[in-house]
Amino acid sequence: MSEQAILDLRLCDLDLVLEDSPVAERVDVVLGELGRHGLKLRPHFWFSDEWACPDGIAGVAVPFYLAHPRLMALERHHMLEAEGASRAQCLRLLRHEVGHAVYNGYGLARRKGWRDAFGSPAQAYPDYYKPNPRSKNYVLHLPGWYAQSHPSEDFAETFAVWLRPGSRWKHHYAEWPAYRKLDYVDTLMGELRGAAPKSTRRTRPYALSQLSVTLREHYEAKRAHYVPDAPRHYDDDLWMLFTTGARSKGRATAASFLRKHKRELIEDVVRFAPDQGPIVEHVLEEMRWRCRELGMRVCGRETALRRDLAQVLTKHTFCFGQGRGQWWPV
Repeated sequence: MSEQAILDLRLCDLDLVLEDSPVAERVDVVLGELGRHGLKLRPHFWFSDEWACPDGIAGVAVPFYLAHPRLMALERHHMLEAEGASRAQCLRLLRHEVGHAVYNGYGLARRKGWRDAFGSPAQAYPDYYKPNPRSKNYVLHLPGWYAQSHPSEDFAETFAVWLRPGSRWKHHYAEWPAYRKLDYVDTLMGELRGAAPKSTRRTRPYALSQLSVTLREHYEAKRAHYVPDAPRHYDDDLWMLFTTGARSKGRATAASFLRKHKRELIEDVVRFAPDQGPIVEHVLEEMRWRCRELGMRVCGRETALRRDLAQVLTKHTFCFGQGRGQWWPV
């Protein structure tokens, strides 16, 4: 099928089975991690239009595009990133969503200790939040300092750090105020070891079979909500690195070049700013969106371009660290 034909399909007409996809193996890994901690809860998983753990459900909705390479390519084309496409990133997101499932399955909202550690779960979700990249009151797990967006997300992020094998959280967070939350989660999960979950509902809200919008309509709505308004203060530097001229015809887009070399670029900057990894990643993401908005493409030698990009990225990382921030959609 052509891309246009796929975009005209309704989500409910996609013939996707999670158990036949690469996600199945990753789900088994996370379920195994729960089992090793003695937690009897076994969340259920299904394909939907985005990552989610619906209120009151001890289960996880997984985005449909993870079922097939064509759909992942479509997601990247429209959203620049396919969240969870790599095995490591998928496991990271699954651990976060399973944290919500544990919260629902064991009825943690009723525990005073939980509210003392994370705040009121009844607090309204904001449409946008402005994180403090310097704060050590929260763990670092998903990009965008997501733990700062809401008490429930703070718990899910803390749980994910606690659950991940080899995270060495007792060492990495020893000097952070966030250590108290990790220690609370460690104690709480010890108390729940072997306990039967309070909720075992197997319903699947927002399952793919219930969604009648087309993929085209889905991406129009998703871009309207999630696509950031990339700052224009990158423009002068980006124009020195990339082009939209005739000589760029047939060359890779600047956005795809930044995605391809993301890990190396972050490592280049972090060598000079060891504690700035999350900020570097954030700035690089803003630069990618701005490159896409301007329609920029690669020109010149890639080796020299990578070197110059690392210098520009370092400059803007330090500028960001000196107080510039951005509101992020939840």
